[in-house]
Amino acid sequence: MEEGRIVRDGEPCYYIGTNVWYASELALSDLPRLQAELDALHGLGLDNLRILATDENFEGMDIVLRELQKRGMSAVLFLNNAWEWSPDGYRSWLEKAGAGRQPHPAVEGYGVYMSSMHAFASNPQAVALFHEHVRRVVERYKDSPAVFAWQVCNEPRPFTYDPAKVEDFVAYVQGTARLIKSIDPNHMVSTGNEGAMGSNESIELFARLNDCPDIDYVTIHIWPYNWSWAPESDLKGDSADEALQRALARTAAYIDEHIEKAYDLRKPLVIEEFGFPRDGFEWHNDGSTDLRDRYYKYIFARVLASAREAGRLAGCNFWTWSGYAAQNPGHQFWQEGDALAGDPPQEAQGLNGVYLTDESTLGVIRAYTDSLSRTLTLWAPDPESWMYYGEGPFTLPVRAASRTAGKPAVSLALVRDLDLMGTQDTLLLGTATARIRPGRPAALDFDLGSLEPGFYQVRLGEHQRFNIGVNPERISSPQDKQPDFDTFWERTLSELSRIPMRAKMELVPEHSDSHRNTYRVSFQSLGGETAGGILCMPVKPGKYPVSLELMGYGADPYWYDPAAEPDKIQFLVSVRGQGIFKEPEGRWIDRGLDSKEHFYYRGAFCDVVRAIDFVCSLDRADTSRIYAWGDSQGGAFTWIAASLDHRVCAIAPSVPFLGDYPDYGRIVWWPVHEVYQAADAAGIAREDLMRTLSYFDVKNFTDRVQCPVYMAFGLQDPTCPPHTNFAEYNHVGAPKQFHCEPLCGHAMWKERRWQQLRAEFFAR
Repeated sequence: MEEGRIVRDGEPCYYIGTNVWYASELALSDLPRLQAELDALHGLGLDNLRILATDENFEGMDIVLRELQKRGMSAVLFLNNAWEWSPDGYRSWLEKAGAGRQPHPAVEGYGVYMSSMHAFASNPQAVALFHEHVRRVVERYKDSPAVFAWQVCNEPRPFTYDPAKVEDFVAYVQGTARLIKSIDPNHMVSTGNEGAMGSNESIELFARLNDCPDIDYVTIHIWPYNWSWAPESDLKGDSADEALQRALARTAAYIDEHIEKAYDLRKPLVIEEFGFPRDGFEWHNDGSTDLRDRYYKYIFARVLASAREAGRLAGCNFWTWSGYAAQNPGHQFWQEGDALAGDPPQEAQGLNGVYLTDESTLGVIRAYTDSLSRTLTLWAPDPESWMYYGEGPFTLPVRAASRTAGKPAVSLALVRDLDLMGTQDTLLLGTATARIRPGRPAALDFDLGSLEPGFYQVRLGEHQRFNIGVNPERISSPQDKQPDFDTFWERTLSELSRIPMRAKMELVPEHSDSHRNTYRVSFQSLGGETAGGILCMPVKPGKYPVSLELMGYGADPYWYDPAAEPDKIQFLVSVRGQGIFKEPEGRWIDRGLDSKEHFYYRGAFCDVVRAIDFVCSLDRADTSRIYAWGDSQGGAFTWIAASLDHRVCAIAPSVPFLGDYPDYGRIVWWPVHEVYQAADAAGIAREDLMRTLSYFDVKNFTDRVQCPVYMAFGLQDPTCPPHTNFAEYNHVGAPKQFHCEPLCGHAMWKERRWQQLRAEFFAR
């Protein structure tokens, strides 16, 4: 693993593979067929197989891994099964642990089965027996070159929404990963989880499950038919093509959602199971596969695109390989004596399985594995070096890799961020020849010269795009304050001071405990509008530091854990129309554009000041220790808190919004161009609009900041571009520092390193 990518033989690994869960059984029952299957798979470029690992058949496992090694192939070995169709699974471990006979789907049905299997993760003896199995298997094969990765379980699910049992489930999965790593630290480990669909339909539970140092990459499975994205009735009828299109749309969204989480976790993602039925929902293996072929093409194309971009999607394994299996035309479901095939016994034999007679599907597979083998993957190592300081000249190291030897030309161009929304030509820095040998990435160093301060988009080859920064503290973005700027804000704050606060605090018992009480707060602000938020305050009398958290644009409020920080007052501020007062129409940024007196942020900025008034009125608040922080719009509000009210003693704005309107629209479309459209529709001249916005441009406030500042920005931020962050930061005269997350876009609130640095900063 390197920089969130799977690396094999010294280069990023991207692959197309399949599932052959029955391989070890086939090794003993029909070795010539196993060898023929592996030859066929290898010939198709399917060198990554997902296989059930059991200690009940070490002889068969030995044969499989030996045969894989001969062909340079490898296997993902899953060690447990949430379902009933293998000897080592939840059901069997519970019975071996003395929990009595467990329901079987063939007898009691899947509803009863699933409602019972949550007991596995909460049964210490069952988990202990499973862990003994893990030790036996991993110890035996930890040195095998044919092991690609270990997997905790096939489709582990909590099978319950009970919070305590869900905790047991997370502990079982992560504890097993930890055990595997303690025995074999040299191979990767994954969960085998389906994604959100296998995590109580919660993307957050999926992320939490994989947020473990012993889990190297994340997995998802995709089942359009099983998940009712493409029901049988639709697949059999005239609407089959429409069903496929709906399934593809749902598939795209599912992949995108999980890739986003993979980026957050800094881990690669593998789609290790996906399937699509034969046309007409036919199970006989002479049925056509047009819909399946089109579905496969979509998944394969996603992997191919990721390889070209050095992306997070590392590979896929289709479900499933049946190969040479002789199908019994009279048996829809497997029976004793039938040939082992990819579809497990309880499923229609041939519905999802790919046979050597499926020529069109094999053609699709061969075309994409061939394309993948010839794909040139380009990447820039060490993202921490993407910020450049000093006088230059600067160099950008680039690596190039492919499974096919050659001498491809690699181009690199730069685009100044201020030109991204314009028509300026790119700055082409050159083309280099990469001498590619499989397993030995080519090293290229591009001379960037001595660049002007600012941020640049790197265009590496045809597909790679990422940002670098050069001396950001030297970026010049002059303030454009109007002559009456200070007078306007003095008058506004004076108007605010004359409005009685009339604060109300409503206790929320369900979010309170013996340490702290939680309140829903409201108070009056400028114009008599209501603002407020969620307050969590210690029960015990005393003086406590105050954490003032400012919310992002349209963000949803949340409740603090009262036990988490018992010696702190936390106030989640909701400005007018947002947070706990959120109005469904949104579009706050283009409200009141006709004048500075009417613009939405005049009131919202005052709400921030009124929030400081409120916390200073609390008898438990230590007013010498008020800290403000927030992300995006909350980052802008953080700057405003310290600019308009010097009772704040330290601030940590992150990816701050609302800065440098003149340049903002040169870099990205939203929000400035949306504001332009609203102003045009209202007949407001551009010059008048920009004059109004200058009264609320955060860069025109930050020279007022007197307290220490720690700002964070995401180098890849497409929403609040780093240039706009430094337009604000560079006018600060108080002690200041900044933190860059080079791979982060706008979601700085997910970055644990920043969370820790911010906490340490406030602690000082």
